[in-house]
Amino acid sequence: MFDKNSREHLYDCASYEVFLIREVQEARALSAGKVTDPVYVIPDEGPGSISIEVSDCINAGGGERLALRLTPLILTSAFKILDQIWEWILTENSISPKGHFWSFFGKYDIFNTKPIVYPDFLKTDNDMQMVLKGMYQYLWPRRNVIIHSGWGILRGHDLHFDFEYKDVTQQNKPLVRINEVLSYDDVYTISEISRQFLELLCLQVRASQDRIVVIKVLSDKLASLHKANLFNEKRIAVFRVHRVTNLKRISVKKIRDQLKTRAKGEQFLFYLTVIDASTNDSFEVFSEDIPRVDELSLTELKACMRS
Repeated sequence: MFDKNSREHLYDCASYEVFLIREVQEARALSAGKVTDPVYVIPDEGPGSISIEVSDCINAGGGERLALRLTPLILTSAFKILDQIWEWILTENSISPKGHFWSFFGKYDIFNTKPIVYPDFLKTDNDMQMVLKGMYQYLWPRRNVIIHSGWGILRGHDLHFDFEYKDVTQQNKPLVRINEVLSYDDVYTISEISRQFLELLCLQVRASQDRIVVIKVLSDKLASLHKANLFNEKRIAVFRVHRVTNLKRISVKKIRDQLKTRAKGEQFLFYLTVIDASTNDSFEVFSEDIPRVDELSLTELKACMRS
């Protein structure tokens, strides 16, 4: 259940949508002038330094202008990712559609009425389950009208919805009218939550706890949409450290102490790149894989690398 092959298949099913969302992210970054994450360089002796790269791109604003015009496509792509996640979860639970194909309501009805085994962090985090359910329920009718009928208008960069639909979850109720504005920033946040969920489940990425915190921080921005509980989560600071050395052993405690000062009381994680000063050979380890000890040899640190 939820094995490597099924996760790879899920990612393949949503790979175009992930590509689109990443392109939008890149367009936004280039339009603003791209700034890399700071890298803290720590030598054997003397003060360390901070390295930051800034780049610009001619006509980068054109890419973001195009992305802004594609706001409806970004929203439907975010829904497609969530839809594929739910279909994967149901399939892995050996639950099949009543007919040849799943309907959105069929999935919605099952994950709200049947006991389901969830993968990974979703297994124990009911509030994260509710975010996934609430986002799906919110996006479903809006995706349908964008694809199939008159939904409203793209005014500026925002989606101005104006439509009626039959809420199939409440068959005896009259048509529901939706008249609302969904901002481009909210659409972007929705797409980022969808992508983060997918990559956590499929790629089982490093710094997974940090990714979960990112989803929770972003989810709180959209609480009025998905109706799940607020997480009130503080973002975890993530550092990149280059430890340039000629030594055979280095002090991990010294690195943690320096980063603790920079984090100013916040929780933090870090990627540590150890660089041999004489050969320039390097390897990278993630802080959560490093034992809580004062010192480690380079061989011991290298053994902490994830395969």
